[in-house]
Amino acid sequence: MEKYHVLEMIGEGSFGRVYKGRKKYSGQVVALKFIPKVGRSEKELRSLRREIEIMRGLRHPNVVLLLDSFETDREVVVVTEYAEGELFQILEDDGSLPEAQVREIACQLVSALYYLHSHRILHRDMKPQNILLGKGGVVKLCDFGFARAMSVSTLVLTSIKGTPLYMSPELVEEKPYDHTADLWSLGCILYELHTGAPPFYTNSIFQLVQLIVRDPVKWPESMSPDCTSFLKGLLTKDPQKRLSWPHLLKHPFVSEGILVLSDEETDSPLTVSLSPDLQALKLQQAKEKAAPHCGEQRLLRKAREQQEREKNKEDLTVRAQGKNTGGDNDARELIWCAIFPHQNKKQRCANTARRLGQAKSMRALSPRQGQISRDYAREFPSVEVGPRQPFSTILGQEVESDEEWQRLVETTQPGSQAPLPSPVSFVPRLKQRLLSSRAQILDGMLEGACRIRQPLRVLWNLLTVNSDPGLCSTVAEEIELPHFLLDLIADLLGNEQVKQQPWCAAVLGDLMTALGVCWEKHFNWDTEGERMGEAAGLLVAVLHSACLAPLTSLAASLLTLLSHHGVPVELRTDQFMAAMEKTLSSPVELSVPALPGWGLYDGLLTLLYRTVSEDGSSSVSQFLDSALWRHLWLRVNLALEETTPHLNCFSLTGLQVFLSLAQFVFTREPYKCVPLLANSNTDSVLTTLAHLLTADWERSGEENGASGPSYSTSGANSVSVMTCHLLCFPFALDIPDQAVEEILQSYQRCDIVPRLLQLSLALPLTLLELPLSLLCRLLLSDPQQSLPRFIAAAEAWGFFFPSAEAERNGDGQPPRGEPAGSEGGGAGEGDVRGTGQSEHRTASSLLAFFLQSEGLSGSAVELLSLISQAARCSLHPPLPVLYVRPSLLRTAMDHPDDRVRAATCSLLGNISPLDARAPSGQLLPLLFQSLIEKLQDPSIQVRRSACRAVGNWVGLVGQAESHMENEKPRLHGAKPSMGTGPMKEGRHLFTRTEREAGKRKGDDGTTGTAAWAELARGGVKALLLLSSEPDPVVRRHCCAALGNLAAIEGGRAALLQGDGPRLLLRIACTDSQPAVQLAALTGLRAFSQHDALRQALVSLDAGEKLRRVSQHAPHQRHCHWLITKLCPSVSA
Repeated sequence: MEKYHVLEMIGEGSFGRVYKGRKKYSGQVVALKFIPKVGRSEKELRSLRREIEIMRGLRHPNVVLLLDSFETDREVVVVTEYAEGELFQILEDDGSLPEAQVREIACQLVSALYYLHSHRILHRDMKPQNILLGKGGVVKLCDFGFARAMSVSTLVLTSIKGTPLYMSPELVEEKPYDHTADLWSLGCILYELHTGAPPFYTNSIFQLVQLIVRDPVKWPESMSPDCTSFLKGLLTKDPQKRLSWPHLLKHPFVSEGILVLSDEETDSPLTVSLSPDLQALKLQQAKEKAAPHCGEQRLLRKAREQQEREKNKEDLTVRAQGKNTGGDNDARELIWCAIFPHQNKKQRCANTARRLGQAKSMRALSPRQGQISRDYAREFPSVEVGPRQPFSTILGQEVESDEEWQRLVETTQPGSQAPLPSPVSFVPRLKQRLLSSRAQILDGMLEGACRIRQPLRVLWNLLTVNSDPGLCSTVAEEIELPHFLLDLIADLLGNEQVKQQPWCAAVLGDLMTALGVCWEKHFNWDTEGERMGEAAGLLVAVLHSACLAPLTSLAASLLTLLSHHGVPVELRTDQFMAAMEKTLSSPVELSVPALPGWGLYDGLLTLLYRTVSEDGSSSVSQFLDSALWRHLWLRVNLALEETTPHLNCFSLTGLQVFLSLAQFVFTREPYKCVPLLANSNTDSVLTTLAHLLTADWERSGEENGASGPSYSTSGANSVSVMTCHLLCFPFALDIPDQAVEEILQSYQRCDIVPRLLQLSLALPLTLLELPLSLLCRLLLSDPQQSLPRFIAAAEAWGFFFPSAEAERNGDGQPPRGEPAGSEGGGAGEGDVRGTGQSEHRTASSLLAFFLQSEGLSGSAVELLSLISQAARCSLHPPLPVLYVRPSLLRTAMDHPDDRVRAATCSLLGNISPLDARAPSGQLLPLLFQSLIEKLQDPSIQVRRSACRAVGNWVGLVGQAESHMENEKPRLHGAKPSMGTGPMKEGRHLFTRTEREAGKRKGDDGTTGTAAWAELARGGVKALLLLSSEPDPVVRRHCCAALGNLAAIEGGRAALLQGDGPRLLLRIACTDSQPAVQLAALTGLRAFSQHDALRQALVSLDAGEKLRRVSQHAPHQRHCHWLITKLCPSVSA
């Protein structure tokens, strides 16, 4: 508090008091909210801290800004920005607003909700009282006490929160809901601003619910068509048809005034449309979470019961008038006995006092509250209207009937917003129910099996991660966990009569699931592990029991958990593999749950991996020949099939274990495993690996926040990266060419190339080196099949092409969302989870990211090689066609890693510098200048690639100049295209666009080709110096480049000035490498086509010198042609 001056109180409520204040030394005006800790439960304080945590991460001009928060011994203090007034006050004073002002407020509220929903935050209490007005009429959304941050695996919610006038139909009907409930509330607020009254209004909460669910909205004639259309979309009763993101942003009523902040770190926002798979999962969650309908809705039924109790209490008060205290107490006792027959006298007295206090507080409601607010406060104590008060639930009552236990199961489910039960009253009843059911089960009674399942489910819920630690500790101590569960499992397994009962497996499954949760969450392995050896023996017995086959997977998961904590697990290999084979070949047992966060078969996989790896090479060979190996691949393939409903057979951790097992087997028996990759049938190993390539982002969203085995998509443990390792195996072995060809054909049939590109567009950027390397290897090994598939996929996903806007403008700039900056501006880490989509990746954006870190040099090299191969496929396309920014390539050529510089030069050697869309004076000429500089690079690989690239560019410039000189007829055609595969051999190299590039005027008035020729002449000196390079490859490329320079008019003069004919003739006559000699002879043939160079060769007596070496030269044909050309006597 020493940071702030408190000025005046500006508000007060049950939460505490709000003061206007000023931050010391700055003059900043703030609002300070003082919330007393006294009288608040620990759960209320946790909820308050959760609200603060949600607000702490919010930064938006239309969301109230949390500036600071701290706690004292007696209070929690929240400091926010100060706002002048409330939207509610405007409604109180003015009644309604002009539509123009409603539109302005609508745009700001839509902006705020879009920001919250893009961060997966639901407000859940949208109402005018929670909308503040700042300076200049800026709208500020506040009060996040009911807000909920949804995990990516949560698609719908069920807890009832909000204010009744603004509740959506699905909320008042107690159906699962999502972010569209906020949009309904927004529609109600805007309707009220426009008309002066909410769309549904009545003096009775019961009538209000019916109006919201059934009645249509009345639309005033004064409302414009755009406003009516917008509000009709928001106030659609069916949430599936309600106007929502992203279409809401484009509605004409608000489209021009919405502020959308870019946030690269948001995963799986609620503002994008769900994929079909996630939509199906959402419907499944809604179905599972939907409350059972038994006549009247539970919400209204509880309200009616509360109303009747209030009426009875009032009758009791009236009848007690004029009587003595004893009579009053007797009458009250009789009535409360009738209302609460299960409560003892002490509880009834406490409830009486509480209700009398509640009545007193209701009489003290502010006079500003209308009848609807008073009705709601009385009839719905569990749903807050104004000041939020603690509420009572069925958890404080006796729990005896199956219906009440089922409600308790729902109340204690993870994610439920209901308060947890009081340990003092609830735990003894839970223990009693478990003990009485246990006795009935051991007597073989079906009733006991039915009665124990709900308490076990409640116990399971209470022990999960979302439960109160104090309550969990009390439950574990009172029920003596895990010993109660272990003892009951041992008794069941030792009772042969009970074990034969059809319900025994289901009860054992519930007991084992609860045991697993107890071990994972609330068990001290250091001090309480003495019985774990006995537990392992029990679970092995379940694993090997034929009559308990449905529990094999669950027993394996528990054994895996024990093994992770150092408990010895002794398995008989033959029996275990037989049990696992039977489980994998049987239909999935849906009635037996997996441990939270585990896949059904995760434990089996872990035990199998341990067994195979410990038994030696002979075991691996036998395993490869067994039916279990085939069933395992088939089961994984079925679980990953897109056409089948999702069954949680394998978690991502389970898939990692499966791939670790496969890598172990492949490593031990590579020549037996690699032929499996040549089979592309629907149930093959390769088909399964193809599905596993995309498993990382398809399934990680489903398991986000799940308890159980930890999972990370980073590093070597990524499922996609591990799959790439297996797909690389054939290229690391010495196998026959025929086998390699069959494997490559299978890869093509399974679309491995498009999947690898898709993986590169979705996997975390730091993991892309191996997928890109494998993709390059496939394109090199089978270019005829791989290149067309790669280019088709690249076109489909925009890997090489700019946005439509950039294409129209021809500006060569990156599309929105791509890194900007002339020297390789950054790309975000951006990866895809579930159906969440990162920013659109292109070759340019990926390269920008890789160039930022020397640790990603390998990825940069593979990406450059990939682009280079695509360029080769299209026979020297112009650079803008590949859509790689020249500035990035200049940055890459200055990279400290030799491999990056060499790969960049190699890429430039496969593209054309000429394109009409590249404005003169920009970066393409600078690229050529950088290439010439790399001719002197200290790395021999860089010099090789640079020399080749310079020669190719000089050759293309020379051909363009030749075309202009000869005035050949123009070829018809549009701008260059990558096509869908390699161009035909006979296709002309230059299209109309490229010839136009040659005619375009430069900044200095010279033609485009003349400017390029001037640059080319600058490279003559560097090329001549390379003619004496020790490396034969550099000398060969140098000779080719010198020969291409002869086609440029200015280049011929530079060659003559630098004594180029003499140097090239010397190499042709004396070089020890035939390939270099051939390149020199080819260059001399190019020289001989031009008079000045030919005369220089004649003056050097080139014909005679070539005649002397031609007798021993390997390329006599070229020598004879030159001799004929250069010796007049011979030609005569």
